[in-house]
Amino acid sequence: SKNAMMTGGDGTNTLTFRYTIGAGDENADLEYVNPGSSLNAGGATISSLTSGLPVLLTLPALASANSLSGTSAIAVDTNNPIDGGVVVSPVAYDNDATDIGITWAAPFSDETLTSHKIKLYLNDATCTIAPNYTFNTGSSAANDNGVVDGVADGTYYVRVTAVDGLNHETTSSCSVSPVIVDTVAPTITNINTSPAVDGNYRLGDSINIVVTFSETVNVTGPITMALNSGANVSYSSGSPGTVLTFTYTVGAGENSVDLDVTSLSPVNSLQDNAGNNVAFTLPVYGGIFANLLANRDIIIDTIAPKVAYVNRVPGADGVFRIGGNLDIVVVFDDVVQVSGTPTLTLNNGGPALNMTSALGNTLTFNYTVAAPEMALDLDAISMTAGGGISDLAGNAANISMPALGLPDDRLAEVRDIRIDTLSPYVLDVTSPVADATYRTGDLIP
Repeated sequence: SKNAMMTGGDGTNTLTFRYTIGAGDENADLEYVNPGSSLNAGGATISSLTSGLPVLLTLPALASANSLSGTSAIAVDTNNPIDGGVVVSPVAYDNDATDIGITWAAPFSDETLTSHKIKLYLNDATCTIAPNYTFNTGSSAANDNGVVDGVADGTYYVRVTAVDGLNHETTSSCSVSPVIVDTVAPTITNINTSPAVDGNYRLGDSINIVVTFSETVNVTGPITMALNSGANVSYSSGSPGTVLTFTYTVGAGENSVDLDVTSLSPVNSLQDNAGNNVAFTLPVYGGIFANLLANRDIIIDTIAPKVAYVNRVPGADGVFRIGGNLDIVVVFDDVVQVSGTPTLTLNNGGPALNMTSALGNTLTFNYTVAAPEMALDLDAISMTAGGGISDLAGNAANISMPALGLPDDRLAEVRDIRIDTLSPYVLDVTSPVADATYRTGDLIP
């Protein structure tokens, strides 16, 4: 406390005291603080001019209507506001450039705070260059927050300046963490597989499909990826991050000659750090960024190959005897891969034929006629797979022969091939003449 010294009023009913403000003096509402709320005469005598009686020096009660603070509003402020610091932590994001909240978590200290100025520094972690934006909040609270508008996207560090009633200013230190203004929705830049390989996939196989985004995204709910194989795949991993993984396990009935992603949904389950929903526009084939169709050659095949037809190559009818040679081909409805040596059984009574070559969807069996094989209309009746016959996706082939009665499917229906290994012999000797006894010279036909 400081003393106010009497400077005038002797001989009147009003005494005047002068208070000289010193360095460091601070008070939001000036008041006397004498013990017992009494005027200190300091050894002087104060008495009535008419009666000569001593004056009662008791002052009005502190903070009462007739006290100094009750009759006047006097603030004493000789100091700048004390910097309590500004904390913006952790990193704050905002997706609305017209309504950005800034909070200073540690207060400024001052008797007469009137307002605060928020200063934003673009990409300046030390806040040493001129601020890009300055906003007056009009708030007098020591521990407060403010809203700034019209800020362009970017990373901003923050300083807050406190202003008191005498326009004393104190500016905080630079915020440790920035405020990131981001109003741009993240986009899909690429879709691929991990590992990035082409191939054929069958029922039960798994493929990791990876989607790359233009910035870090967060999965906030169920996300479904639709594929042109007919499958719907759920999100697996990667959030938060720029690459999300969807694990696709091939299901029954799903097929595609070139796998591609057709959609991702819903949009409100995938956002960037600022809360912007992802723009689910898929990359276009042939564009700067590639979709799965452009990046990979992936075939989804859950259909087992089957025998389409059996024929002779070259296609011709005929009768074949011992030593005759012909190639019989078994053609599947899909390209197949063969391990071991498949065999083909004919209706000729002979041993099964071993496969001699395989190319694409065609298996060739070479047949050399041997005794005692016979067939009025040569046909293939069954085959074995050897070590295995499958399509490129690994689906085991159905090696049953096509059913009889289907045109152009069975060897006996597309060709007229006869196998004959028997030499002709005398079966019977007869004469048209009647039974009788004939003499010399008679003719017996």
